[in-house]
Formats: sequence, C-alpha cells, structure tokens
Amino acid sequence: MAKFRAYILVIIVINITCSSILLAQNITINKLTNNSTDDRLPDIDGSGISWETFDGSDWEIFYYNGTTTTQITNNNINDISTKISGDKVVWKAQTAKNANDIFYYDGSVHQVTNSVSDETDPDISGNKIVWSGYNYSVNQWDIFQYDTSTSTTTTLYDGKQYSYKPQINGSNVVWYSEGPTASDKDIFTYDGTSVTNISNNTSAQEKNPIASGSNYVWTGYTNSNYEIFYKFATSAPVQLTSNTLMDFNPQISGTSIIWQVFDGTDWEIMYFDGSTVTQLTNDSYNQIFPKIDGTLATWYGWDGTDYEIYLYDGMNISLVTNNNFDDKTPLISGNNLVWEAKDGQDWEIYKATYTSVPEPGAIALCVLFGLPFIFRIRKNIQ
Repeated sequence: MAKFRAYILVIIVINITCSSILLAQNITINKLTNNSTDDRLPDIDGSGISWETFDGSDWEIFYYNGTTTTQITNNNINDISTKISGDKVVWKAQTAKNANDIFYYDGSVHQVTNSVSDETDPDISGNKIVWSGYNYSVNQWDIFQYDTSTSTTTTLYDGKQYSYKPQINGSNVVWYSEGPTASDKDIFTYDGTSVTNISNNTSAQEKNPIASGSNYVWTGYTNSNYEIFYKFATSAPVQLTSNTLMDFNPQISGTSIIWQVFDGTDWEIMYFDGSTVTQLTNDSYNQIFPKIDGTLATWYGWDGTDYEIYLYDGMNISLVTNNNFDDKTPLISGNNLVWEAKDGQDWEIYKATYTSVPEPGAIALCVLFGLPFIFRIRKNIQ
C-alpha cells in the first residue's frame, strides 16, 4: 500500500508538471478596420468591440459584434468616448457648442440626456449607464445613472462641487469627488442602495478608481508621491504600495491588481495576486497602460523601435505583436484583446484571440517519462 501511494503521488506530480508545460500560447490577430482615416479608442466586452472613426469631418461610432461591423452613428457632430457591455454601446455626442449628451445603442440609437449642460465620462454595465453631468445652476458636477430597462434616470450623488469619472461593474458604481475638504479628493461608491465614502481621509488626493464587483482600486497622491490603494468587499481600505517611486494607473479583476511604476528610469509593470506583489517586467524600456481580466493581463511597451502589445497569462509574458509600427492602448475581456495601431498611414483597430494549446514536443516528453512509472505501478499492483 505504501508503494501504491508513492506511485500515485508520482503520477500526480507528472500530471501537474505536464499540465503546466503542455500549454502553449496561440494568438490569432485580425484587423477590424482598414481605411484611410483614423480609428481609435476601442472598448471591448467579450467578443463585442466598439470604437470611434473619423469620417473626414467628425467622429462616428462603430460596433463589432464578433462577426460583423455596424456603423452606429452617421451625423455631423462628434460621437466619442464609447463603452460597451454585451450588445449595448454608450457614448457622448457634442449636441451643442459647449455641451455633450449621452446616447446608447441596443440595435437602435437612444438619446439618454437632452440638456444644455455638459454630460461626460459615460460607462455601461448591463442595463445601467452612468456618467458625470454638469449642473450649471449650482456650478457642480454630479453623478447620474440611467436604467435602459425602465428608461429612468437617478441622481446618485450631488453632494460636492466636483464628482468625476464614474465607473460601473454590475450594480457597483465608483467615482472620485471632494472629500472632507474642498482640496481633498476621496473615493465614493454606490452599491445599488446607498453612497459610501470608502477612503474618507484628508491625507491623500485619491482619483481614478476602478471597480470589479465590490472590489475597488485607485491611485492616491500622498507624501508627494502616487501610491496604490484598494478595498475588497467589506474589508477596510489598504495602501498597497509605499515607496519613493511613482505607482500609477491601477486596474483590478477580482482580487488581482496590476499597475505601472516608474522606477527612476522607465515604467515597469507590477502585479498583485491578492497576497503577493510581483514585478512582471524589468528592462530599460517603458511598459505602460496595463489591463487585466481574470488570469490574463495586457499592456504595451517600447521594444527599442516602436510600441508592441504584451500578454501575461499568469505564468509567462508573450509578445502579441511584433512589427515595425506602433501598437497601443490594449484592452482585454476574457481571451479577447483589442487595441489601436498605426499601420504606417493612419490608426486602425486590431483584435486578437488567445488560446492555450497542447505543445506537441511537451506531450511526447511527458509520455516518454510518464509511461515507465505507469507500467511499474501496474506491475506492483499485480
């Protein structure tokens, strides 16, 4: 029985080892746009992608559903700042000289706001749209939410002069606004029921929060330096970094956080898995604009000639692109990536799909070394 257990342990070790080395990265790239004008600022959710295209006179919104591309808008105003969730796309459009309104598409175009004030920073998750709107009567920016299923608008927050950049994930909304004092900035959340100041201090200028369910991450300026803060569900806020470097642009998925840090020479990518911080890159070039979804993360970095897209799968870092032009601002959703690239003439939209496939050489190696153990187990059992 002891020998049997030992051999079973060996098989488990072989299985774990082979499982890790059998998987090779397979990345398929497709060019979504191919025209003579700029296409920029894509957003992605699953296989759905939205972006804005300059038609020669203004910017229009386009939508790719995983199979076909649809031009959503076709007018003489700027339609920009697009976001996507499922088969819904939201954006803002300049409807007046100094004002923008919020629109969304679900097969047809709907206008959410119609005011003389400025509505900006739209975001969407499911049936909920959020944005920041300027209230001229009291000279302040407020946070609003619109439910596409009921066509109703709710003011989530109108308590301070400046409230900016709302971001929604499920029923959770996060933004930054004035804190205890006018010179302070704090992080506020709405959980579908009430608004909470989750940072609530005067020691840091906290901005640009990101939500993943009820987990949040943001940047705080404290002691003349930018640091990373987070809050998981009902736990207290935590200062993740505390150094003399500049930590910036954090992103979150579940309890995993990724960000960029300036090490005194260039920008590098850092990763926190919920318990341990790991430096993913360490070279002499800038690695910036990280994004994360699940166990996959992406960013773009300088390779000595131009900017390329990188992918981290939880174990290895791979080049997604390797060409002679700039590839920038990648986003990731599941195993799908999207980014913009200057193809030598103008900016175009590219997408990629990542899959992990068995490595033939590794399969042969595992079979070669694994079979003798299996035969010995069989012999001992008999």
